[in-house]
Formats: sequence, structure tokens, C-alpha cells
Amino acid sequence: MREENIRKMSNALLSGATMLAESCPKCNAPLFRFPDGSIKCVACGWVPEGKTEKKRNLGKGKGDYPLIYNSLRDLSYKSILKAIEVAQKSDDINLALQLIDRSLSILLKLKELEEL
Repeated sequence: MREENIRKMSNALLSGATMLAESCPKCNAPLFRFPDGSIKCVACGWVPEGKTEKKRNLGKGKGDYPLIYNSLRDLSYKSILKAIEVAQKSDDINLALQLIDRSLSILLKLKELEEL
């Protein structure tokens, strides 16, 4: 079941969804915000009642800010996917943990950028 959930999460990220810091109250998996603003748990299908998030207009009138934000977001997604791939194909758990740690650092920077 865990591999199935990882596949679902990877597919959500590849389809443009954003992994949120909030966890599902039913299964404790991360929640995802989809491009249409809807939020759901891809692991168990739970959807918060009436909760959507409007897309932020990040960087409007701020020069290269959207480019930097999008580049960091893309890098974090790729790093997370690489960590999943390494964890599945290798016994080198330390490398997978390093990649996950790097991904979390990038995600924290993204959160800081969103709050500007």
C-alpha cells in the first residue's frame, strides 16, 4: 500500500499539484493543492469540506520573483521524486535522507517566499 501511495503522490506532483505542509486527519499523509485550487489527500481521497485555496499571484510587479519561485518549486519536486526513486532502488538510505532533507529545505524557502 505504501508504494501505491508514493506513486499517487508522485503523479499528483507531476500533474502540477502542490504538496502542502498540512496532513490528512484520516491517514496522516500530506495534503495536496491542485491547480484548480481544490485540496485533497491522494492517499485516502479525503477532501476538507469547503476548503480551497486561491492561487497566489506571486511576484506581480516584482521582476524575476516568479521565475525564482517557479525554479525553486520545480527543483524541490525533482528532488523529492529523486529521493523516492533512490529509496526504492537502493539500499543507500543515507543518500535518500539527504535528498529529502534538501527537498524540505527548498520547501521551507518556498514557504518564506510565499509569505513575502
